[in-house]
Amino acid sequence: MNEVCTLVVSVDEAGTRLDRWLVDRVHELSRKRAKQLCETGYVTVDGRVGNKNLNLRAGAEVCFPMPAARRAVANPSLALDIRFQNEFCVVVCKPAGLATAPLDEHDDSALANALLAQFPAMQGVGSGPLEPGIIHRLDNGTSGLVVAAKTHPAFEELRLALSRGQLHKEYLAVVADNDLPAQGTIQTHLRPSPHNTRRVVVAEPSAPGARPAKTDYAVVERSGQFAVVSVHASRALRHQIRAHLTSLGCPLLNDTLYGGRTEATLAPGRHALHARRVQWLGNETMPPFDVVAPLPPDLLDMLRELGFRKSLSL
Repeated sequence: MNEVCTLVVSVDEAGTRLDRWLVDRVHELSRKRAKQLCETGYVTVDGRVGNKNLNLRAGAEVCFPMPAARRAVANPSLALDIRFQNEFCVVVCKPAGLATAPLDEHDDSALANALLAQFPAMQGVGSGPLEPGIIHRLDNGTSGLVVAAKTHPAFEELRLALSRGQLHKEYLAVVADNDLPAQGTIQTHLRPSPHNTRRVVVAEPSAPGARPAKTDYAVVERSGQFAVVSVHASRALRHQIRAHLTSLGCPLLNDTLYGGRTEATLAPGRHALHARRVQWLGNETMPPFDVVAPLPPDLLDMLRELGFRKSLSL
């Protein structure tokens, strides 16, 4: 073990069980190890030994011994598609099929490894050594914009903005159009599925691990049995957009994990979701940015094949 680490529970993490929160926030910790640390009294919450079943409140300070660091390594052979940068942060466009962060210190095939190659000072910035500078993640099968911080103060500022819903993110999704209303808001609690840990599902607020989630959407264009949808979810949880659209009976195309129709024009595992825009309005310490990434070629090819026209210019 190394030094004791102290992290603060954010608003959107409130209500999460302590052992699950540790695994979500500290990727060096396995679920088994997080449980052991709690059971042996090595984890404190606001100065008191924390039970693994404790539901955390926003603002709580959690202290625990940080495992030996597993640092991400730079990989200069990976391409990096930079769409914006300043002295504080960089916004890059991640292709579908690329992980945001590596699985371990031996994996050098993720976006974080490409970021380190170009911005070595990011090493040590962020919530964990395997995700240097990363403010938010995208699923492997999702393409689009990811924000990474270059400095510790910028990381804290942007993570706080993310937790408050002030880092505005827009996605484009292509879904099955099963009588989807023209616009709406999906506001539920989500939790890992008790039957398949790879999925998340809509849950009652009192269910174990349930967290509140809000997704706003508007239909951009319809074509036959399908629709292109603009989605806003500034504080998106894991798989939030995928699970919320599925809950309306409108799963993403090619998202077979959530029952989406297979599309031959897309690679296996590439679901029809693209993080198109990210916007930060700025404050007295950091200037604003507003970055847009048009749809990539594979999604454009699929839209043409399905008969869409208006959406091709997005």
